[in-house]
Amino acid sequence: MEGETRERFREGVRTLLRPALLRLGWDVRQVDTPGDLELRGDLIRAMGILGNDRETQAMAREDEAQVRAGHPIDPVVASAAIDVVAFIGDARDYDLFVQRMHEATTPQDQDRYRFALPTFRDPDLM
Repeated sequence: MEGETRERFREGVRTLLRPALLRLGWDVRQVDTPGDLELRGDLIRAMGILGNDRETQAMAREDEAQVRAGHPIDPVVASAAIDVVAFIGDARDYDLFVQRMHEATTPQDQDRYRFALPTFRDPDLM
């Protein structure tokens, strides 16, 4: 999809999913079920990638920076944030992801960054 059709699709995604993401929030709550935890990550990805939602993308950038700095972030949110940043990322982000992949302190972080690399949209980065 391109042009106006794509924008209508994105607006539909945002309209449909924003209430659910607002209800769940970005932070894990004691009342969250395993389904809530997974849904949160799916909603972040869908809003940031399919919906091209600038607010979600900005929050994903903040959380990805927290992951990179070694701060504890829910693993599902961390993975979703990394995926969103890769989708909107530029060459600088790509270089940081490669560096983070090599310097990761856990196998999970290494995999998160490795698997995000192919999702950068700039063909020159490949």
